[in-house]
Amino acid sequence: MTLFTRHITLVAVALLALATFAASAPSPYTLFSGVYVKLLPGKELCVNYNAFRDPQEDPVTVAFQHRCIDPRLASIRTRLYAPSSEPGKRGREIRLAEEIDTFGDNTQIFFKAEETGTYKMCFLLPLMKPAMRFEMSFSAVNDIVEPPMLEDDAFVVDKPPEIEDYSDRLQMINISIETTLDELRMYQARRYFFDGTTRSAFNLCLLSVVLNIVIAIGVSIWSEKYLERYYVKQKIA
Repeated sequence: MTLFTRHITLVAVALLALATFAASAPSPYTLFSGVYVKLLPGKELCVNYNAFRDPQEDPVTVAFQHRCIDPRLASIRTRLYAPSSEPGKRGREIRLAEEIDTFGDNTQIFFKAEETGTYKMCFLLPLMKPAMRFEMSFSAVNDIVEPPMLEDDAFVVDKPPEIEDYSDRLQMINISIETTLDELRMYQARRYFFDGTTRSAFNLCLLSVVLNIVIAIGVSIWSEKYLERYYVKQKIA
């Protein structure tokens, strides 16, 4: 009985040690679910996604999640390229239905991964726009990604909204107000120049009319005097 108890104890200790080692080891399926990028004007930035396509299954739907940290109105050129057989080169371009959102909303762009390989999504910010920051991530049905957690082990989606969560929206409202004020100032400046041009044109027309009247009166008086002198000379002759 004592020998049997010892065997049971050793087996239990071994299983406990194995479970502890498995729990402490990092999971091989843990992936980094998001990245922080900064787009600079006139410089193209590309992000890669390694997709796996099972030949026996349908093409995998990949979602590209993004959120603009510096929301403003900007048209960012967005291009998606398929995997290439030559290393370091881009494959064929895949048309996207839309470009990335720049207004601070959590937005997704979907595409089909029809082959296994590295997909490239490239962005180009216009030269006239300031630098913009984004949070970007890829996810697919066959990806295994742990949901983001807070310090209190609560899911991010379960976190109640706070005032800090609306800072980007408030910043967007401030930018919209500043843009509206700038447009109002431009409208007032154009109206001022238009009023000045209209006033100048009116004064010029009025001066032209007065000058024509004076010239007409002068010509009439001169012609009357000339005809009077002419007839007087004719009578004397």
